[in-house]
Amino acid sequence: MTREPPLKFIEPRSFFAAVEAEMVPLSNEKFFNDPKHQHLRDRWCAGSFGVGYSLYIEQCSIAMQPLDRTDDVDFFLKVGKPEFPFQTVEVQKPGRRRGHEYRRPPTLTPYRPAAEGDDGPGWLRSGVKGKLDKHYATAKHLNLLVYANFNAEQLEWATVAEALAEFEGHFASLWVMAHHVLGSVFSTPELGAVGKCKAWCVTRDLSA
Repeated sequence: MTREPPLKFIEPRSFFAAVEAEMVPLSNEKFFNDPKHQHLRDRWCAGSFGVGYSLYIEQCSIAMQPLDRTDDVDFFLKVGKPEFPFQTVEVQKPGRRRGHEYRRPPTLTPYRPAAEGDDGPGWLRSGVKGKLDKHYATAKHLNLLVYANFNAEQLEWATVAEALAEFEGHFASLWVMAHHVLGSVFSTPELGAVGKCKAWCVTRDLSA
């Protein structure tokens, strides 16, 4: 019987730094629109999550699921000896095409920052519901990381947590991440939690 090669776990700051170094030569259009960079986007999410987890809960390491495996896992979080499988789901503003703003000149449509604050929790709920419907049989074993790929400055954490609380019991744990903030809607004693029903936790200082 062929033995699967061991996963390569890396400290999250080193992992994230390597990902960002790969992103440097890429334009936004290529990064967001070229399908060959999907794995790089997945790695960015995993690394960013690992950095936040290490800051607020416990030191950890990250390993990506090999591309030739076809199960529901995108990456693994290792804390001590236990390894926790995670799947990532990206949520965008409805009607927005990935990277569309990088393909066309800006339009005259006025920007409404309040839309994300008012409607964002519902967008996140729809994204999680879609993942549950797709993976219902195995969902209870999944730790789900939801990446809010829209302007999250107006999102109140308590509103997000309230909108997603109904999924407790359907997934092993549920986490929400925006560009530089992270929160856990619910989790397990083994994984721990950050900012539950209180506030976003800042994972990186963007002013540095």
